[in-house]
Amino acid sequence: MGFLILLLVGTIVAVVQVHVSSTLALEGLKARFAGPETADISTHSLASLLQTTHTHLFTLAFMQFMLGGLFLLSSASKGLKGLLAGGGFAFILLDQASMWLAKGISPAWVPLIWVAGTLMSVAFCIQIFWCMGDLVRRR
Repeated sequence: MGFLILLLVGTIVAVVQVHVSSTLALEGLKARFAGPETADISTHSLASLLQTTHTHLFTLAFMQFMLGGLFLLSSASKGLKGLLAGGGFAFILLDQASMWLAKGISPAWVPLIWVAGTLMSVAFCIQIFWCMGDLVRRR
């Protein structure tokens, strides 16, 4: 239960941090990835983007691996288990790939960051709450 609470708190903190740094608005995210020509906004250099991708890919994938393993033992249907456990990994990859597309090709890819990050967070939260519900019902 402690691991699930930790993951839930981490997911909420991550969403709040994105909101504070980019106001969860597409224009804020576009400005962030547009490059150094934007004023008064924290932009990603290539080195910063590489470090962020490296950290997030391994950290988020590890979290999804642990959470997905617990979720596969839950009372959810096989279809839902496959969708959320597999989808969590897919959304992580899509989120990180869209950051590279936004930085390297065009800030027009930013909506994909927003969608993938939202779907990843939703998949995490559904898995967490389902597992917590199973634990509460078993006690």
